Amino acid sequence: MSITLSHSRKESLTTKARTGSLITVFNDFSRFSNEIEDYVFYELVKWKSRDRRICSKFSIHATSRDRVFEWIPYDQLIKFEVLGKGGFGVVQRATWVDGQIDQIIGWNYLQNRWERHGKTRVAVKILDNSRKITVDFFTEIIPQIQYEPIIPKSLMFHLIRYLGISKNPATQNYAIVMQYAEGGNLRNYLEINYSTLTWEKKLFMLQYIAEGLKILHEEGLLHRNLHSSNILIHNDIPLMGDVGLCRPVDKLIQSDEKEIYGIMPFMAPELLKTGIYTKEVDIYSFGSIMWEICEHQPPFNKRPHNDNLAMEICLGERPLIEKETPESLAVLIKKCWDSNPNNRPTANELFFIIKSWYLDLLQESPTEYYFEFKAADKIRKDMLQTMSQPCSIKNHSEAHYRSRKFNFTNFSMINQS
Repeated sequence: MSITLSHSRKESLTTKARTGSLITVFNDFSRFSNEIEDYVFYELVKWKSRDRRICSKFSIHATSRDRVFEWIPYDQLIKFEVLGKGGFGVVQRATWVDGQIDQIIGWNYLQNRWERHGKTRVAVKILDNSRKITVDFFTEIIPQIQYEPIIPKSLMFHLIRYLGISKNPATQNYAIVMQYAEGGNLRNYLEINYSTLTWEKKLFMLQYIAEGLKILHEEGLLHRNLHSSNILIHNDIPLMGDVGLCRPVDKLIQSDEKEIYGIMPFMAPELLKTGIYTKEVDIYSFGSIMWEICEHQPPFNKRPHNDNLAMEICLGERPLIEKETPESLAVLIKKCWDSNPNNRPTANELFFIIKSWYLDLLQESPTEYYFEFKAADKIRKDMLQTMSQPCSIKNHSEAHYRSRKFNFTNFSMINQS
């Protein structure tokens, strides 16, 4: 069936015999070049009546084939393997049988189907308590697929891509299907590569994360849950994950304003006091990531993450910066941790400062920063040669590095500080 629409649009409807999925495909070759087509992708997979309300709104305006976000039948996901437990869901590795849409071929008009890549390794985040999810949930946790304005493709290179959504028929919980990062999260990456990471590699990671945060903030978006477990390494490149997903699914829409969710050592003092997320809160978190990359251990890992620590953070307590840390970087970390949010650098400033240091090392420019970071590399190399075995990180039993809830009714002392 073909229906002629205005603006040179044509709508073709087809049914995938195997899944019974209804797909609506729009083509508009007048608005984009030959390489980019305008898709609105809409798929119904025999959802129950309450789910159709979600699906009816969940049509994605995509500017290229690689931005299609789709429903993935659960039986398309096989070979599950648990990777870890996050604050609000289990993350598993799986294989997507058909895989993503082929970005070059796209829609096969002769066979009325998408051409796909075939078996693809993906990460699947099973969302706890997501049975009664609403469409608002998707627009909150997946900003890169919002209708308008579509965020620039430059940011997509800094984010773990959300590929689609599925639903476990046994538990009725939803699952977000994401790009799989074979290098794991930043925390594990730092531990595994403890003896091989030079400052050139570290600065590359930091400037890349800072650039992603810069673009995110320029688009008026916040991360809100930035920490080393949400930085995932793919082909040695750090990508931000869980953008916007900092609360349990059932709290995303109807939440108590006194409740916040996160990992305490990465939370700015004003966030602990007020529960209000800002760009400056993200900057504070980035400072803690810089510290962890310097020290190869998570901040405040030798003490319990309790009300006492929250109180001390609000009063100015920060992780100790070791003397081996390059002085320029130590100063920048302290600026990110400033108790006055207005004194913290912007993501734009962080990016250009760290990028300049990285380029000095990459190009071997004889600047003071080049010699400073090279000297730090030598100190670290000498220290590693004296170690009889790799450093083992042991955290306090009450140090929590999964996102969890904080309720300000318990923090009356903090609000007075």
